[in-house]
Amino acid sequence: MGRDKEKDAIRKFMKKGYTIQEVFVKNFKNLDSVELQIDGRSFFIAGKNGQGKSSLIQAMQLPFDSSLLPVEPIKVGEDRASISIRLAGIGDDDKERIYRLEVTFTPSAKRGNIKIFNDKDEEVSKTRSFVDNL
Repeated sequence: MGRDKEKDAIRKFMKKGYTIQEVFVKNFKNLDSVELQIDGRSFFIAGKNGQGKSSLIQAMQLPFDSSLLPVEPIKVGEDRASISIRLAGIGDDDKERIYRLEVTFTPSAKRGNIKIFNDKDEEVSKTRSFVDNL
């Protein structure tokens, strides 16, 4: 099956909504640098205690729920932390959409600054209402 036909078949069965495609985390809590290529699939996290499993899950949830904000989001010894999540899916207009959510933490912005970009790398306004409607 050709790539375009495969995409059309997937779109036909895909419900409206978004899935996580990629996750990039840097200097968040006890994590140095994590890059995941999820492509909307389920995945499994395993490791010993204190290795960052919960920090990774928290980083993935944080752009969608600010109540999960840790007291110290920036890894000790670093001056900033960042989380970037790429979403893809079908919007309310039945068109395929791609968005990138970025959260950056600095000593002066420990609550984080969130920015959302569309597939043309244009910043989306009204980030809170956008996230609430995902």
